[in-house]
Amino acid sequence: MQGRIFLAAAMALASAVFVAPAAAHQASSVDARIDQALAGARPGQFVQVKPFGPTRRASDGLLEIRLAGGQVVKTHGLDPEPPVTAADAAAGGAHPERGLNCADLPRLQVLYVHPSDRPNRFSKSMYERIRTYMRRMSHRLNADALSSSQGRIGADYRVRCKSSGEIDIRALETRTTAARDDWSIIQADLKRAGHDSRQGKYLVWYDDPVERGCGLGNIEGDDTKSASNRHNVRPFYAVVWGNIGTRICWNWRVGMHENGHNMGAVQYAAPRSSGDKWHCNDGLDLMCYADGGDKSNYSVRRCDNAVFDCGKDTYFDTLTEPGEWLRGHWNIGWSGNRFLDFSRPDAPRPSAEAGSGR
Repeated sequence: MQGRIFLAAAMALASAVFVAPAAAHQASSVDARIDQALAGARPGQFVQVKPFGPTRRASDGLLEIRLAGGQVVKTHGLDPEPPVTAADAAAGGAHPERGLNCADLPRLQVLYVHPSDRPNRFSKSMYERIRTYMRRMSHRLNADALSSSQGRIGADYRVRCKSSGEIDIRALETRTTAARDDWSIIQADLKRAGHDSRQGKYLVWYDDPVERGCGLGNIEGDDTKSASNRHNVRPFYAVVWGNIGTRICWNWRVGMHENGHNMGAVQYAAPRSSGDKWHCNDGLDLMCYADGGDKSNYSVRRCDNAVFDCGKDTYFDTLTEPGEWLRGHWNIGWSGNRFLDFSRPDAPRPSAEAGSGR
Protein backbone atom coordinates (compact mmCIF):
# COMPACT_ATOMS: atom_id res chain seq x y z
CA MET A 1 0.00 0.00 0.00
CA GLN A 2 0.91 3.65 -0.47
CA GLY A 3 1.61 4.14 3.25
CA ARG A 4 4.19 1.39 3.23
CA ILE A 5 6.27 2.50 0.26
CA PHE A 6 9.79 2.36 1.59
CA LEU A 7 11.70 4.11 -1.18
CA ALA A 8 12.65 7.75 -1.32
CA ALA A 9 10.81 9.18 -4.31
CA ALA A 10 12.89 12.33 -4.31
CA MET A 11 16.19 10.58 -5.02
CA ALA A 12 18.01 11.53 -8.19
CA LEU A 13 17.22 9.09 -10.98
CA ALA A 14 19.91 9.95 -13.48
CA SER A 15 20.66 6.40 -14.55
CA ALA A 16 16.97 5.53 -14.98
CA VAL A 17 16.18 8.69 -16.90
CA PHE A 18 18.71 7.83 -19.57
CA VAL A 19 17.93 4.13 -19.95
CA ALA A 20 14.13 3.96 -19.68
CA PRO A 21 13.48 5.51 -23.12
CA ALA A 22 15.79 2.90 -24.68
CA ALA A 23 13.70 0.12 -23.15
CA ALA A 24 10.56 1.83 -24.44
CA HIS A 25 12.04 2.00 -27.94
CA GLN A 26 12.93 -1.69 -27.86
CA ALA A 27 9.41 -2.62 -26.75
CA SER A 28 7.70 -0.45 -29.37
CA SER A 29 9.93 -1.71 -32.20
CA VAL A 30 9.27 -5.35 -31.29
CA ASP A 31 5.50 -4.74 -31.06
CA ALA A 32 5.52 -2.92 -34.40
CA ARG A 33 7.27 -5.87 -36.03
CA ILE A 34 4.71 -8.30 -34.59
CA ASP A 35 1.75 -6.13 -35.64
CA GLN A 36 3.21 -5.81 -39.14
CA ALA A 37 3.54 -9.59 -39.42
CA LEU A 38 -0.06 -10.07 -38.28
CA ALA A 39 -1.53 -7.19 -40.31
CA GLY A 40 -2.64 -9.21 -43.32
CA ALA A 41 -3.91 -12.21 -41.38
CA ARG A 42 -7.53 -13.32 -41.53
CA PRO A 43 -9.48 -13.28 -38.22
CA GLY A 44 -8.30 -16.19 -36.13
CA GLN A 45 -5.44 -17.07 -38.50
CA PHE A 46 -2.06 -18.02 -37.04
CA VAL A 47 0.99 -16.44 -38.70
CA GLN A 48 4.60 -17.57 -38.25
CA VAL A 49 6.35 -14.86 -36.20
CA LYS A 50 9.90 -15.21 -34.92
CA PRO A 51 10.65 -16.21 -32.18
CA PHE A 52 7.11 -17.16 -31.10
CA GLY A 53 6.07 -19.59 -33.82
CA PRO A 54 2.43 -19.65 -35.09
CA THR A 55 0.92 -16.50 -33.57
CA ARG A 56 -2.28 -14.46 -33.54
CA ARG A 57 -3.55 -11.51 -31.52
CA ALA A 58 -6.27 -12.19 -28.92
CA SER A 59 -9.02 -9.72 -28.02
CA ASP A 60 -7.39 -8.94 -24.65
CA GLY A 61 -4.19 -7.75 -26.36
CA LEU A 62 -2.24 -10.90 -25.52
CA LEU A 63 -0.59 -13.02 -28.19
CA GLU A 64 -1.82 -16.57 -28.67
CA ILE A 65 0.84 -19.09 -29.70
CA ARG A 66 0.00 -22.50 -31.11
CA LEU A 67 2.42 -25.14 -29.87
CA ALA A 68 3.73 -27.97 -32.01
CA GLY A 69 1.13 -30.30 -30.48
CA GLY A 70 -1.76 -27.92 -31.22
CA GLN A 71 -2.29 -26.44 -27.74
CA VAL A 72 -2.70 -22.64 -27.63
CA VAL A 73 -0.96 -20.61 -24.91
CA LYS A 74 -0.78 -16.89 -24.20
CA THR A 75 1.99 -14.35 -23.71
CA HIS A 76 2.21 -10.56 -23.88
CA GLY A 77 5.29 -10.78 -26.13
CA LEU A 78 9.02 -10.14 -25.82
CA ASP A 79 10.51 -8.19 -22.93
CA PRO A 80 13.58 -5.98 -23.58
CA GLU A 81 16.78 -5.85 -21.57
CA PRO A 82 16.15 -4.13 -18.22
CA PRO A 83 17.96 -0.85 -17.55
CA VAL A 84 21.11 -0.69 -15.46
CA THR A 85 20.29 1.14 -12.24
CA ALA A 86 22.53 3.28 -10.06
CA ALA A 87 22.35 0.49 -7.45
CA ASP A 88 23.53 -2.05 -10.05
CA ALA A 89 26.46 0.15 -10.98
CA ALA A 90 27.40 0.69 -7.34
CA ALA A 91 27.18 -3.05 -6.61
CA GLY A 92 29.59 -3.83 -9.43
CA GLY A 93 27.82 -7.11 -10.20
CA ALA A 94 27.57 -8.22 -6.56
CA HIS A 95 24.06 -8.70 -5.18
CA PRO A 96 22.69 -10.21 -1.96
CA GLU A 97 21.61 -13.86 -2.14
CA ARG A 98 19.27 -16.09 -0.19
CA GLY A 99 19.37 -19.88 -0.01
CA LEU A 100 16.62 -21.49 -2.05
CA ASN A 101 13.56 -23.21 -0.61
CA CYS A 102 13.40 -26.89 -1.62
CA ALA A 103 9.83 -28.10 -2.02
CA ASP A 104 7.58 -30.84 -3.34
CA LEU A 105 4.83 -30.03 -5.84
CA PRO A 106 3.61 -27.41 -6.49
CA ARG A 107 6.98 -25.87 -7.30
CA LEU A 108 9.26 -24.18 -9.81
CA GLN A 109 11.47 -26.28 -12.09
CA VAL A 110 14.56 -24.51 -13.45
CA LEU A 111 16.04 -25.65 -16.77
CA TYR A 112 18.99 -25.01 -19.07
CA VAL A 113 17.94 -25.40 -22.73
CA HIS A 114 19.95 -25.14 -25.95
CA PRO A 115 18.97 -25.37 -29.66
CA SER A 116 19.67 -28.58 -31.53
CA ASP A 117 22.53 -27.13 -33.60
CA ARG A 118 24.38 -25.57 -30.68
CA PRO A 119 26.54 -27.47 -28.17
CA ASN A 120 25.32 -28.37 -24.73
CA ARG A 121 27.39 -26.07 -22.51
CA PHE A 122 25.77 -27.12 -19.25
CA SER A 123 28.58 -27.67 -16.75
CA LYS A 124 29.31 -27.17 -13.08
CA SER A 125 30.16 -23.51 -13.70
CA MET A 126 26.95 -23.04 -15.73
CA TYR A 127 24.98 -24.70 -12.93
CA GLU A 128 26.52 -22.33 -10.37
CA ARG A 129 25.83 -19.34 -12.59
CA ILE A 130 22.11 -20.12 -12.90
CA ARG A 131 21.94 -21.04 -9.22
CA THR A 132 23.33 -17.61 -8.36
CA TYR A 133 20.62 -15.89 -10.42
CA MET A 134 17.97 -17.91 -8.59
CA ARG A 135 19.42 -17.08 -5.19
CA ARG A 136 19.38 -13.38 -6.04
CA MET A 137 15.73 -13.70 -7.07
CA SER A 138 15.09 -15.43 -3.75
CA HIS A 139 16.66 -12.59 -1.79
CA ARG A 140 14.66 -9.93 -3.64
CA LEU A 141 11.37 -11.77 -3.18
CA ASN A 142 11.87 -12.23 0.56
CA ALA A 143 13.08 -8.66 1.09
CA ASP A 144 9.99 -7.26 -0.61
CA ALA A 145 7.68 -9.65 1.23
CA LEU A 146 9.10 -8.31 4.49
CA SER A 147 8.89 -4.68 3.39
CA SER A 148 5.23 -5.08 2.41
CA SER A 149 4.29 -6.63 5.77
CA GLN A 150 6.24 -4.39 8.13
CA GLY A 151 8.71 -7.20 8.71
CA ARG A 152 6.10 -9.81 9.68
CA ILE A 153 5.96 -12.14 6.65
CA GLY A 154 8.75 -13.51 4.50
CA ALA A 155 8.38 -15.37 1.21
CA ASP A 156 10.28 -18.00 -0.76
CA TYR A 157 9.90 -19.65 -4.14
CA ARG A 158 9.04 -23.33 -3.94
CA VAL A 159 11.89 -24.85 -5.96
CA ARG A 160 12.67 -28.39 -7.08
CA CYS A 161 15.88 -29.69 -5.53
CA LYS A 162 18.05 -32.78 -5.89
CA SER A 163 18.25 -35.44 -3.18
CA SER A 164 21.47 -33.72 -2.08
CA GLY A 165 19.42 -30.68 -1.10
CA GLU A 166 20.70 -28.42 -3.91
CA ILE A 167 18.57 -26.87 -6.65
CA ASP A 168 17.80 -29.31 -9.47
CA ILE A 169 18.57 -27.64 -12.82
CA ARG A 170 17.66 -29.90 -15.73
CA ALA A 171 19.42 -29.68 -19.13
CA LEU A 172 17.41 -30.16 -22.34
CA GLU A 173 18.11 -30.01 -26.07
CA THR A 174 15.20 -28.61 -28.06
CA ARG A 175 14.35 -29.51 -31.67
CA THR A 176 14.43 -25.87 -32.78
CA THR A 177 17.59 -24.39 -34.31
CA ALA A 178 19.53 -21.24 -33.53
CA ALA A 179 18.23 -19.71 -36.76
CA ARG A 180 14.63 -20.07 -35.55
CA ASP A 181 14.68 -20.25 -31.72
CA ASP A 182 10.98 -21.07 -31.99
CA TRP A 183 9.24 -20.77 -28.63
CA SER A 184 6.28 -22.87 -29.78
CA ILE A 185 8.71 -25.77 -30.35
CA ILE A 186 10.68 -25.13 -27.15
CA GLN A 187 7.56 -25.12 -24.98
CA ALA A 188 6.19 -28.21 -26.75
CA ASP A 189 9.53 -29.99 -26.20
CA LEU A 190 9.40 -29.18 -22.50
CA LYS A 191 5.98 -30.80 -22.33
CA ARG A 192 7.21 -33.83 -24.33
CA ALA A 193 10.02 -34.24 -21.81
CA GLY A 194 7.49 -34.44 -18.96
CA HIS A 195 7.72 -30.84 -17.76
CA ASP A 196 3.97 -30.26 -17.89
CA SER A 197 2.60 -30.71 -14.39
CA ARG A 198 -0.41 -28.59 -13.43
CA GLN A 199 1.52 -28.05 -10.23
CA GLY A 200 4.58 -26.76 -12.06
CA LYS A 201 6.10 -23.49 -13.15
CA TYR A 202 9.04 -23.75 -15.55
CA LEU A 203 11.83 -21.20 -15.88
CA VAL A 204 14.17 -21.74 -18.85
CA TRP A 205 17.64 -20.24 -19.22
CA TYR A 206 18.08 -20.53 -22.99
CA ASP A 207 21.59 -20.63 -24.42
CA ASP A 208 21.01 -18.61 -27.59
CA PRO A 209 19.95 -14.97 -28.18
CA VAL A 210 16.98 -13.66 -30.15
CA GLU A 211 16.59 -10.35 -31.92
CA ARG A 212 15.67 -7.43 -29.63
CA GLY A 213 14.28 -9.55 -26.77
CA CYS A 214 15.53 -10.75 -23.41
CA GLY A 215 12.59 -12.72 -22.04
CA LEU A 216 9.12 -14.12 -22.57
CA GLY A 217 6.54 -15.60 -20.23
CA ASN A 218 3.05 -17.08 -20.32
CA ILE A 219 0.31 -15.03 -18.67
CA GLU A 220 -3.50 -15.06 -18.66
CA GLY A 221 -6.09 -12.41 -17.98
CA ASP A 222 -7.44 -13.70 -14.64
CA ASP A 223 -7.50 -11.44 -11.59
CA THR A 224 -9.89 -13.55 -9.49
CA LYS A 225 -8.79 -14.13 -5.91
CA SER A 226 -9.28 -17.86 -5.91
CA ALA A 227 -7.26 -21.01 -5.37
CA SER A 228 -8.44 -21.99 -8.85
CA ASN A 229 -7.03 -18.88 -10.53
CA ARG A 230 -5.45 -20.04 -13.81
CA HIS A 231 -1.97 -19.04 -12.66
CA ASN A 232 -2.40 -21.34 -9.68
CA VAL A 233 -3.58 -24.52 -11.42
CA ARG A 234 -1.86 -24.73 -14.81
CA PRO A 235 1.71 -25.22 -16.02
CA PHE A 236 3.20 -21.88 -17.07
CA TYR A 237 6.50 -21.37 -18.86
CA ALA A 238 9.05 -18.58 -19.06
CA VAL A 239 12.33 -18.15 -20.91
CA VAL A 240 15.36 -15.93 -20.48
CA TRP A 241 17.01 -15.67 -23.90
CA GLY A 242 20.78 -15.70 -24.29
CA ASN A 243 23.18 -12.76 -24.21
CA ILE A 244 24.53 -11.13 -27.36
CA GLY A 245 27.15 -8.38 -27.59
CA THR A 246 26.45 -5.77 -24.95
CA ARG A 247 22.87 -6.99 -24.37
CA ILE A 248 22.91 -8.92 -21.11
CA CYS A 249 19.74 -10.95 -20.70
CA TRP A 250 20.98 -13.64 -18.32
CA ASN A 251 20.50 -11.95 -14.97
CA TRP A 252 18.24 -12.37 -11.96
CA ARG A 253 16.02 -9.43 -12.90
CA VAL A 254 14.89 -10.95 -16.21
CA GLY A 255 14.29 -14.31 -14.54
CA MET A 256 12.20 -12.72 -11.79
CA HIS A 257 10.24 -10.63 -14.31
CA GLU A 258 9.30 -13.60 -16.50
CA ASN A 259 8.42 -15.81 -13.54
CA GLY A 260 6.33 -12.88 -12.28
CA HIS A 261 4.28 -13.09 -15.48
CA ASN A 262 3.85 -16.84 -14.91
CA MET A 263 2.42 -16.12 -11.47
CA GLY A 264 -0.04 -13.56 -12.85
CA ALA A 265 1.61 -10.12 -12.93
CA VAL A 266 0.49 -7.63 -14.06
CA GLN A 267 -3.28 -7.88 -14.46
CA TYR A 268 -5.08 -5.39 -16.70
CA ALA A 269 -7.34 -3.91 -13.99
CA ALA A 270 -4.63 -3.59 -11.34
CA PRO A 271 -3.72 -0.12 -10.05
CA ARG A 272 -0.75 1.34 -11.96
CA SER A 273 -1.18 -1.28 -14.72
CA SER A 274 0.04 -0.36 -18.21
CA GLY A 275 -3.04 -2.09 -19.59
CA ASP A 276 -3.00 -4.42 -22.57
CA LYS A 277 0.79 -4.92 -22.52
CA TRP A 278 0.54 -6.49 -19.03
CA HIS A 279 3.16 -4.49 -17.15
CA CYS A 280 3.06 -1.51 -14.79
CA ASN A 281 4.00 2.17 -14.84
CA ASP A 282 6.26 2.51 -11.80
CA GLY A 283 9.81 3.27 -12.90
CA LEU A 284 12.37 0.58 -12.12
CA ASP A 285 9.87 -1.79 -10.49
CA LEU A 286 10.79 -5.27 -11.76
CA MET A 287 7.50 -5.68 -13.65
CA CYS A 288 7.37 -2.15 -15.09
CA TYR A 289 8.58 -0.35 -18.18
CA ALA A 290 7.21 1.99 -20.84
CA ASP A 291 5.59 -0.71 -22.94
CA GLY A 292 3.08 1.39 -24.92
CA GLY A 293 0.02 -0.27 -23.36
CA ASP A 294 -3.40 1.35 -23.59
CA LYS A 295 -3.07 2.56 -19.97
CA SER A 296 0.63 3.32 -20.14
CA ASN A 297 1.56 6.31 -17.99
CA TYR A 298 5.12 5.36 -17.20
CA SER A 299 7.11 7.48 -14.77
CA VAL A 300 10.62 7.02 -13.40
CA ARG A 301 9.68 9.20 -10.45
CA ARG A 302 7.80 6.65 -8.35
CA CYS A 303 10.30 3.81 -8.12
CA ASP A 304 14.06 4.31 -8.24
CA ASN A 305 15.17 0.77 -7.48
CA ALA A 306 14.63 -2.75 -8.84
CA VAL A 307 12.02 -4.10 -6.42
CA PHE A 308 9.02 -6.43 -6.67
CA ASP A 309 6.00 -4.08 -6.63
CA CYS A 310 7.46 -0.88 -5.24
CA GLY A 311 4.06 0.42 -4.11
CA LYS A 312 2.86 -2.96 -2.82
CA ASP A 313 -0.47 -2.19 -4.46
CA THR A 314 -0.29 -3.61 -8.00
CA TYR A 315 0.61 -7.32 -7.94
CA PHE A 316 2.48 -8.30 -4.73
CA ASP A 317 1.56 -7.53 -1.12
CA THR A 318 1.93 -9.97 1.77
CA LEU A 319 -0.19 -7.89 4.17
CA THR A 320 -3.06 -6.16 2.38
CA GLU A 321 -5.20 -3.44 3.95
CA PRO A 322 -8.94 -2.73 3.84
CA GLY A 323 -9.93 -1.15 0.54
CA GLU A 324 -6.76 -2.23 -1.24
CA TRP A 325 -7.36 -3.64 -4.74
CA LEU A 326 -5.10 -6.61 -4.03
CA ARG A 327 -7.19 -7.64 -1.02
CA GLY A 328 -10.04 -8.68 -3.30
CA HIS A 329 -8.14 -9.66 -6.44
CA TRP A 330 -5.32 -11.95 -7.52
CA ASN A 331 -2.22 -11.11 -5.52
CA ILE A 332 1.07 -12.96 -5.92
CA GLY A 333 1.73 -12.20 -2.25
CA TRP A 334 -1.50 -13.88 -1.10
CA SER A 335 -1.11 -16.99 1.03
CA GLY A 336 -3.26 -18.85 -1.52
CA ASN A 337 -0.46 -18.62 -4.15
CA ARG A 338 0.65 -22.25 -4.21
CA PHE A 339 4.05 -21.51 -5.74
CA LEU A 340 5.38 -19.47 -2.82
CA ASP A 341 5.92 -20.34 0.83
CA PHE A 342 5.20 -17.66 3.43
CA SER A 343 6.67 -17.65 6.93
CA ARG A 344 7.63 -15.52 9.88
CA PRO A 345 11.13 -14.09 9.47
CA ASP A 346 12.25 -15.68 12.76
CA ALA A 347 10.94 -19.15 11.86
CA PRO A 348 13.43 -21.92 10.96
CA ARG A 349 13.72 -22.94 7.29
CA PRO A 350 13.75 -26.76 7.38
CA SER A 351 13.69 -26.98 3.57
CA ALA A 352 16.46 -24.46 2.90
CA GLU A 353 18.84 -25.44 0.12
CA ALA A 354 21.98 -27.27 1.23
CA GLY A 355 25.03 -25.02 1.41
CA SER A 356 22.88 -21.90 1.33
CA GLY A 357 25.58 -19.92 3.07
CA ARG A 358 24.11 -16.45 2.82
